[in-house]
Amino acid sequence: MSAALVATAPERAASARILRAATALFRARGYHGSSMRTLARGLRMEPASLYYHFPSKQDILFAILDRTLDDLLDGLRHAVTAADDDRARLLAAVRFHVLFHVRRRQEAFLRTCAACSPSATNTSTWSGACSPPASAPAASRWPT
Repeated sequence: MSAALVATAPERAASARILRAATALFRARGYHGSSMRTLARGLRMEPASLYYHFPSKQDILFAILDRTLDDLLDGLRHAVTAADDDRARLLAAVRFHVLFHVRRRQEAFLRTCAACSPSATNTSTWSGACSPPASAPAASRWPT
């Protein structure tokens, strides 16, 4: 007989705190440039304590993306449901999508590494070090 694991309020709060800190760290250093040890240090906790909440750095990234996409999809559904015709639904969806990315920049624009992100002073300049291969569809390639 196995008991279902139910997170307590303090565990949920700690997990949320870890996700916020990881989002900021991934944004600043990129996913590959971040370590569990660095994350733990920023949170003033032991690295082993992170593994109590998340089995791996990849699981943290998945939790961030999963929550962000759930919020995006829920908001889009709500936005288009309130509209009464196709044109209004399209406008509502575009408006919500743009505003979501403006309001949730931290989660919406995570990076895989520090080299493939906009520079701190000029957000239109990309190094391209982590660009997808040239065989990838043009829409998925980083601007250069």
